Amino acid sequence: MWSPHTAYTNFPISMFRTIRNFFTPSCMVLLYHRVMDLYSDPQMLAVSPKNFSEHLEVLCNTMHPVSLLELSEGIRKNHLPKHGIVITFDDGYADNLFEAKPILEGFNVPATVFVANAYLGSTAEFWWDGLERIFLLPGDLPEGLSLSIKGHEYRWNLRDSSRYTEEEYFRYRQWNVLEPSHPTIRHRVYLELCGLLRDLPVSDREMLVRMILKWSGTSVDGRDSHKILSAEELIKLEQGELVEVGAHTVNHPVLASISLEEQIQEIRQNKSTLEGILGHSITSFTYPFGGRSDYNRKTVSAVKDAGFANACSNFPGKITKDTDIFQIPRFLVRNWTGYEFERKLNEFTLIE
Repeated sequence: MWSPHTAYTNFPISMFRTIRNFFTPSCMVLLYHRVMDLYSDPQMLAVSPKNFSEHLEVLCNTMHPVSLLELSEGIRKNHLPKHGIVITFDDGYADNLFEAKPILEGFNVPATVFVANAYLGSTAEFWWDGLERIFLLPGDLPEGLSLSIKGHEYRWNLRDSSRYTEEEYFRYRQWNVLEPSHPTIRHRVYLELCGLLRDLPVSDREMLVRMILKWSGTSVDGRDSHKILSAEELIKLEQGELVEVGAHTVNHPVLASISLEEQIQEIRQNKSTLEGILGHSITSFTYPFGGRSDYNRKTVSAVKDAGFANACSNFPGKITKDTDIFQIPRFLVRNWTGYEFERKLNEFTLIE
């Protein structure tokens, strides 16, 4: 049985205390997506339960875990919690409840989970996971794929890669989107499609995903390992008051790529739907994808006007008294061991 007290016992705690002396008074927010053991994770979104428990042990011995609401209140009042660190999750994967929450409870560490509600309870996967299932799992595909995207015709020929064997899958299962090369044509097509679909309007993206699923003969129903929270599970996630649910738009679009009217609808409808499920006000928001070019000043104003108290982005930076409470920076966390995570925290403290 998992226990927080046995997760990371080989690391010398005295080293944690030494490390802490080098931390500045500024705070940090960490960005996670998933806590799950995955055989393959090309988007690098999952942290294993073992590594996540090691991360929390590092944090509990070097930092002061606080809630996002406590941190945002500290920014507002110019009174930041010393060594404060916040854990957040984006998207709304079901493993946030079944894998992450028990570990958070074991360490009594708060977290905020930002949820895109269009996917709640769906048997489908997020579109990036659906593309992985089509192109990067073993099986046969037609050789040619043709799509019209934004008025441009795209054609791909998989040639020998139309068949992807179990042996190839095992050989390349650790490949990820940051790799400089593509081991097969399938990997190149997958990466190109992710880039092309990312900035599309939601209706266009959904239509293309349906076309690709039909072309490949792949079921709309996704994998159990990639399930998204249901409304009932969302309620369970909040029980105990350790986890806050935040908003993440309805359909997870790149907000800067759609009209202001569509942005307002995505933001407000997401807030309203989550509030209807949970029965209370939703005060925290995060921008989908969250890079500086993924939203704009009008987006920030729309979030403020919708009644949110804070909003998180996805670019690195420490929290200071001058941090914009509607553009809170976050450090993206990967599937690092406790030792690697500790080194990364030290690197984060050096970033201005």
